[in-house]
Amino acid sequence: MQTEELVQQLVAQGPKKRWLHPGKAALGLLAFMLVYYGLIVGFSNFRTDLAVKFKEPLYLLEVGCAFLSGLTALFAANWLALPDVGQRPHIRFLPFLPLGALLGLQLYMMSPLSWDALYECLKLELYMPTVRIMLYGLFPAAIVFFVMEKAAPIRCCWAGSMAALAVACFGYILLRLTDGMDDPMRVAMWYFMPVGLMAVVGMMAGGMTLKRVWR
Repeated sequence: MQTEELVQQLVAQGPKKRWLHPGKAALGLLAFMLVYYGLIVGFSNFRTDLAVKFKEPLYLLEVGCAFLSGLTALFAANWLALPDVGQRPHIRFLPFLPLGALLGLQLYMMSPLSWDALYECLKLELYMPTVRIMLYGLFPAAIVFFVMEKAAPIRCCWAGSMAALAVACFGYILLRLTDGMDDPMRVAMWYFMPVGLMAVVGMMAGGMTLKRVWR
């Protein structure tokens, strides 16, 4: 999209009210996420060994990294929803710091890597966690996209990717709090990989639904 086309599109849409500060918008969406996923936990209940798991440093580090990834992605999505990105284009890379730490932790827990273990993991077809992360994330993702569209984003793909990443990270935490599966290979395959997949899907969805520019 050329600059002239963008200007014409914005003029055609008419004036918009001054949008919320992205930090306030992100906090509002964070509260919504906590309530939404909290209700799901209320219906599905916590895993029976959660008290024991909270005494394991690696488990706490894993959940903490996932939470920081979701939190920073949510704030990044709201900054990227601004037409000028709030003069902070680098904020789109912030969520990859805790996400990279989470990936490193996953690799550490899977070491030594085994092709036989990967084959067995794929053969078991335990894909329901992946399906649950995606299904649970549809409604909150729609809400985040609706909020971002009101702010008139230009970096639509990055904004969509960050929104989907945030939702996926909170879905990851939900399953780690409710599902008792702890095998490192299965967690990496069926819990962590959907987080990256949703970020890619969110990038494509942002380019198609926020309707401004692909970059």
